[in-house]
Amino acid sequence: MAGEGYRAKFHPPGGANEVTVPLPLDGRTSSKMMRWLDQPVNLAMPRLIGCTSVIVVSKKGVWANHIWEMPTFRPEPNEDETGWYMPGFEGEGEITTTFPQKEQLAFFKSNAIDRLHSRYDPVTSEHESGLDDLRKAGEIFDDESDFQVFMFVPYTGVDKEDDPNYGKEKPDGLGPAWDRNGEPNPRGDEGTTAYNDQIRDELKGIFGKQDLHIEQIVYAPDRVDEEDAGYISHRGRALVQYQPGDGKDCESKAQWRIYFEGEQENHSRAEWDPLDSQGDDKPAQRCGGSSKNKRQSCSPEPDPAPVPEKAEYTDNCNDSTRLTPFGYGELDKAIQNFCYNAIELSTPAAPIWRTYKREDLHLHLAVQWSASGQDGCKKQDGELNNQLSIEDCKSGFITNINRCNTDTISQKYGSNPMVWNMASGCVDFWVGGHGDDWECPNNDHECSGKELPQDSNAPAWP
Repeated sequence: MAGEGYRAKFHPPGGANEVTVPLPLDGRTSSKMMRWLDQPVNLAMPRLIGCTSVIVVSKKGVWANHIWEMPTFRPEPNEDETGWYMPGFEGEGEITTTFPQKEQLAFFKSNAIDRLHSRYDPVTSEHESGLDDLRKAGEIFDDESDFQVFMFVPYTGVDKEDDPNYGKEKPDGLGPAWDRNGEPNPRGDEGTTAYNDQIRDELKGIFGKQDLHIEQIVYAPDRVDEEDAGYISHRGRALVQYQPGDGKDCESKAQWRIYFEGEQENHSRAEWDPLDSQGDDKPAQRCGGSSKNKRQSCSPEPDPAPVPEKAEYTDNCNDSTRLTPFGYGELDKAIQNFCYNAIELSTPAAPIWRTYKREDLHLHLAVQWSASGQDGCKKQDGELNNQLSIEDCKSGFITNINRCNTDTISQKYGSNPMVWNMASGCVDFWVGGHGDDWECPNNDHECSGKELPQDSNAPAWP
């Protein structure tokens, strides 16, 4: 799941529908909305370490928001913790030695409750939509959309290293921070409805159902590694995925599913007959749908003729006879190690490779100029830049493995290779898992070239 978060943030090639909820650093609430149309979608939640998110999904689309813990739920303490900054956005608050309960409650209403309904006034680009507009007839959460509502909320945070719950993903005896029995104290909702209950009550009003089922998922804020700069940890993350129906299969369904943190199976899912039209000339919910044709033809199209020079480019995503399965987390750690530094690509084209070994798996990564692309492919200038950046390296491998299928939580087998068009040329990214020690028999092309030197500072694998 951390890999999807990386992809959604940095938008690698082919990732137009891989997005993340914005994270404005001034403390304002943000949101992201996506309609389910004729292309798959990944919507990732930025890693939460005390913040709260409301996620709504239907057969028409998804909306998710991000509500900062500070300044919305509680004021930020001053540097020596003798007082608090008055509730406000970055750079606005003055210091007070008296807990600003009244001001904090009003700030919560303005930035959590009111923002469930609508955008800021004046609008901000990071808060894309409130729910009121999305509840209108024909919109993604109208009464015909079969919506489901989730709240992703924190346990009480544990900051003291001598606390037995410090660093635990599954703490013992703690409740949600912003329910009535939660901490910290003092708090702005003291003596009135608890913050989480205020959000729930407001959602029930927006959706017109006092018996609305709102599923609450509670996570433990990771105080040990808050940054997760390498996008390795699944903690505090959520992911919503959408897959349209297959335009060649009349019986296929459109579907969405949602994952929280380290779940191996989806937390919740739904499937339905793909919608033919959602108004405004939008395409049907089928891959390859047309904005002009409300429903794509169900007649199977003939398979394209094979292209001999591309015959070696085959997917082995689920080939258990040829490759050994590996987990997405294992691949992610290998990528962090392989792409720790920028890589100088070889000219003429030859692979730069490394094999990551354990008892039952040898995970092989390689990168090289494509034989047909080393002289430039969509190149922006006349010079060939042989250096593959850290960011492009990570994005290329993650793009490759995710093209196999959208179920990146389950085991994978590999994909050899993927050609990626970059500004400086076409690059191949190779991934493969092998059960036996792979010592480059018969001088296989994947193993020619040179082995990538190991940097002692790079993250270890596995």
